Amino acid sequence: MRIGHEKWRGRNLKKEAGGRDGAEGKGNYATWKASFTDAIGEDKQLEAHVDKAIDDINPLKALTLFRKVTSADCELLGLDPTAGRPEEFVWQYISVPPVCIRPSVSQEAAT
Repeated sequence: MRIGHEKWRGRNLKKEAGGRDGAEGKGNYATWKASFTDAIGEDKQLEAHVDKAIDDINPLKALTLFRKVTSADCELLGLDPTAGRPEEFVWQYISVPPVCIRPSVSQEAAT
């Protein structure tokens, strides 16, 4: 399954990306769109697809976005901010028992 989001949707076209996104922002919408000028010059068909560009959300970015959810927004999502925040639903650590207490499994083809 591929999860993506439209990076510039819902943003004021003149607003700088340094606002809510902090250091992750890389300029405003006009700067981002201008970075495709050379590619559009080579192939005019790309112009229709530039506004549909999406960012892939990797697990670390999702965790960062979940940590930015305010307590008021947690309540809107039906979560109690003192008992369960969105970032707590992402597994960050997986407990693995040490080798000495793991059950041994014999294999027929093993040497």
